[in-house]
Amino acid sequence: MRTRITVLCMLVAAALLQATQAAAGPVTDAVPVLQAGTAGGQARYALGAVIDSRTPSAEGLVVLAVTPDAAADRIGVRVGDRLLAINGRRLDDAPRPSATLDGALQEGNGALRLEVMRDGRKLLLSGRADMVATGGAAQACGYVSDQQGVVPRSQDIFDVEITQIE
Repeated sequence: MRTRITVLCMLVAAALLQATQAAAGPVTDAVPVLQAGTAGGQARYALGAVIDSRTPSAEGLVVLAVTPDAAADRIGVRVGDRLLAINGRRLDDAPRPSATLDGALQEGNGALRLEVMRDGRKLLLSGRADMVATGGAAQACGYVSDQQGVVPRSQDIFDVEITQIE
């Protein structure tokens, strides 16, 4: 059975395809959609951006995609920006960037203070993350990877087949 993919998932897939083509090798680690929170029907906060957290870098973490009209879009985050810090937690050279992103978003309770690098200039962006109540399956891609089995299987994660990217 083929599963229809939301516009967000298609944007994520297109961004990953571009990133993979630009990279020296294939994407081998999962790339998290910047969301954090508690499971089991609790609310969580979502930025609405796909961040490449595979490799820590002194230049920050690259924004691969921004969901239209989501928090990241509203506060001015753009594809290609490099995240240096979120809510005071440094991301440049963080040993576990994905965990740092998640932790900072949880601690902020929806408040966002981002330090980004764009065109060689540091910018400070602020606003509020989107609160997303989870009553079952999440309404976002979660993790995207070109490797089967990279993301631990858990409740409410389903396989999808991308049939077309426009």
